[in-house]
Amino acid sequence: MTQACNGAELFNERMTSVRVLIQYVIEDVLDQKSLNNLGWRVVDFKEGIIHFLNQLNCLQRRGDQIRLNITDKYIGDKFPTLKRDFNKLKYYLENREIIYADIKKVNDLERNIDDVIQRYKDDITIINCMICIGVWKMFSFSGIAAPMEKVIESGFSPKEWALSSYKTIKYLTNGLINKKIDDVTLYLAFKKLIEIDLLNSYPELPDLEVEIIERVKYVINWDFIEENIFPQLLSYLGLTWFVVSLADELNLMPSYTDSSIRLTYIIRKFVESILEIKIEDLDEELKGLHDFFNGNQVEWANEMFSLPEVV
Repeated sequence: MTQACNGAELFNERMTSVRVLIQYVIEDVLDQKSLNNLGWRVVDFKEGIIHFLNQLNCLQRRGDQIRLNITDKYIGDKFPTLKRDFNKLKYYLENREIIYADIKKVNDLERNIDDVIQRYKDDITIINCMICIGVWKMFSFSGIAAPMEKVIESGFSPKEWALSSYKTIKYLTNGLINKKIDDVTLYLAFKKLIEIDLLNSYPELPDLEVEIIERVKYVINWDFIEENIFPQLLSYLGLTWFVVSLADELNLMPSYTDSSIRLTYIIRKFVESILEIKIEDLDEELKGLHDFFNGNQVEWANEMFSLPEVV
């Protein structure tokens, strides 16, 4: 039994050492080092571990440093239990240029957001314009969901509903912001942020007949939904979606996981700087809102009032 345990411990120690070497390479990819400089470290592995890896031709040496032999494209075949780890390594090595471009995007976005915080943190008019645009972005992304039977009852075909509910988003946004935040419209919000060179252009904001707007509101039980949205939570959602909107506008939206994690950090810093409240408290408030909507049979509202997938 003891011999078997020792064998298992030795195996685990060897695999752990390989995982460490893989992680060194990935860390250096994220630090944007060149291929020749990836993964080199002075390590304190036991001599037996070094000997084992040398026997498998898994190491390269440079002075007193070693690294995983990343020039061997079949190295992962030597460690079948680490297939997931080597697939991850392969992804980072093969997509270095994309990852480097993503890192630059996120760095540029963070500089932009830091500048926005510094310049406009105390400008309530600008902040409210950001919230307004963010709420519009949130509704536009999620769409206006509703029970199909109620849609049909109200005289909409599925195609008419898709078009009419989309055109209603402008009016829902303007009314909600007016009641909960400030007397600002989407048009004025975009105008203001374009004037200060934060955004570049107006989106298309189509008009819709009042009668159709009211029918859409009836279908989704909008008056009830609107009544139960609190200003602080709406500000949180609006500011979060505004960062996403700005990233889209500037073509700075990252595409891989590690950069998305940094985007979450940037959003957190932005929201907490503006609202002066911890994100955890706002997330708890959002969860409470979703539970409330579920309990009152308006669960489609949860899709309308939700965070971006990157958060």
